Amino acid sequence: MKTAIIILNYKDYQATADCIASVNKSDLPLRSTIYVVDNSNDPARQRLLQKQHPHIKIIKNRRNYGFAKGNNIGIKMAIKDGASHLLILNPDASIPKVFFKPLLNHLNKDPKIALIAPGHLHNNQITLGGFLNRFTGMAKHQTIKRIRNKSTLTFHDYVSFACVLLKADVVKKIGLLNDQYFMYFEDVEYCLKLRSGGYSIAADPSVLISHQTSSSFSSSLGKLKYLVPSHFRFIINNLHGINKLTALVYQSLHYPYLYLLWTYHHWRYRRISTT
Repeated sequence: MKTAIIILNYKDYQATADCIASVNKSDLPLRSTIYVVDNSNDPARQRLLQKQHPHIKIIKNRRNYGFAKGNNIGIKMAIKDGASHLLILNPDASIPKVFFKPLLNHLNKDPKIALIAPGHLHNNQITLGGFLNRFTGMAKHQTIKRIRNKSTLTFHDYVSFACVLLKADVVKKIGLLNDQYFMYFEDVEYCLKLRSGGYSIAADPSVLISHQTSSSFSSSLGKLKYLVPSHFRFIINNLHGINKLTALVYQSLHYPYLYLLWTYHHWRYRRISTT
């Protein structure tokens, strides 16, 4: 059994270095390799990162390929190197000391579980997987204040690929992420594809990671450039009949409202901060 840790970096080498440090302090399996897929194309920072962590493999992309294609490049190399399990990990995440053992145990115990995610701890809330409302096209994470039963796995329509452990054999069978998505909703689509193939999507609430969400953007407005086209692509690709129509109409109204709301809050914040 060989585990690959795939960390996709884009212009945040300090966060990536901190993420690698958390992996090294964890219960990392003996046969494991850390791959840093670098979408930044910054040779000087790449050399510094390699010097700080000489055991890692850096995959140097010529440009920013986005989340799906960037991770696919890492996945393909890891599988070529003989990985049996693949951890996709955002650089703005930090994993605990006890991480791999419980997640790998669950994956190896149940052949129907294709992938498993930890809980995400952010702003004193725990986010597990999510569920898809096919009428509106909304994909919403399940967020809780505290965990009542840490010994029970939870099952979902999808989990966030900010931190997810997959079986390499399942990836070989189902395929890679859809790289038509630059960022957002590639994970939701992939999980739906797995569920259609008879697999389960699990989360383990006993394992919690720290995740600073949306570190790639200076403001919420920056996300809309990628979120809107990805969401509409997801609806067109994955919803059918009346659900596709209602979801397209709903999101056509939802995103203009969201843009105005975020613009107002951004303007108000800047006004307060300058007074």
